[in-house]
Amino acid sequence: MRRARRPPAWPRAAPPTGSAPPGPLPLTHARALRAPAEQGPLGVRRLAVGTRASGAATTQLVNGLVAAGCITRIRRPEDKRSVPVALTDEGRARHDERRRALTEALHTAPAHRDAPAEVLDHLSAVHDRL
Repeated sequence: MRRARRPPAWPRAAPPTGSAPPGPLPLTHARALRAPAEQGPLGVRRLAVGTRASGAATTQLVNGLVAAGCITRIRRPEDKRSVPVALTDEGRARHDERRRALTEALHTAPAHRDAPAEVLDHLSAVHDRL
């Protein structure tokens, strides 16, 4: 006897529009863009290490970033099992903007060594904008 399929416990996201969504990038997405920006094209296993996520979670992350136009899969006819991913121009722009904003935020962070909570509040606010 076949079991009836249950609907997901959460609503499905809207289909991707083909461009990266505006607004802050989740930390895992930022890490996924940083790894190929710094190391060049990467396989999913190496990207998983860079994002600190499981292989399955990284595959889902890659699917979303491909749909958003931030990374692309590189198909190699000589090796069909390995499919590295690389940044697109959109992905590079998102990564570069985040890096620029973080660098600027670190230079403008309060320099009060006696008030680390203020520094953390400042950096947290910056992170929320990225």
